[in-house]
Amino acid sequence: MARQYKTNEVKVDLASYRHYWRGEKKVGKTTLFYDMIMSLYGDASCGLELSLGNERGFKAIDGMVYDEAPTWSDLVEIVEDLIENKEDNNFKFISFDTVDERVEIAKKEVIRLDYKKSGIRHEFNACFGGFGQPRQRVQSLIDSIMTRVEDAGYGIVWIGHTKYKDVKEKIALHI
Repeated sequence: MARQYKTNEVKVDLASYRHYWRGEKKVGKTTLFYDMIMSLYGDASCGLELSLGNERGFKAIDGMVYDEAPTWSDLVEIVEDLIENKEDNNFKFISFDTVDERVEIAKKEVIRLDYKKSGIRHEFNACFGGFGQPRQRVQSLIDSIMTRVEDAGYGIVWIGHTKYKDVKEKIALHI
């Protein structure tokens, strides 16, 4: 029997796509998320701001629905709840604020998992034998969380920081 191929149908629904917003600190990325939710749905309960690691951008936004995940295990617990109890919330979008902090808490989780396996406290780059293994583990943890959230039917917004660098032009004189 021949394989049945699918035909894509583009959806005019922002929640059907992944979004990645980057900007300097305090430029208004978290506010943009809140404003988008209010503009699209008129109800703050349609968006969940997940404050990862040491991020606290939600504190400046009155009415924002949020939760905090200072550690990877906290993030996993929240994601499990979002998936298992989807019918109990109104969320259309989940914002992961920030990507920088998501990587940091994933790195700490890799160190924890390595210690659990080996019984030795390694620096991050030496975990699981080193040679790129720790970074692959971080990527795997992140991919798993993001895929599960998206597969559960939530739109995803990743918020990240970009570094501002003052570039000074260098003029070379050739005589």
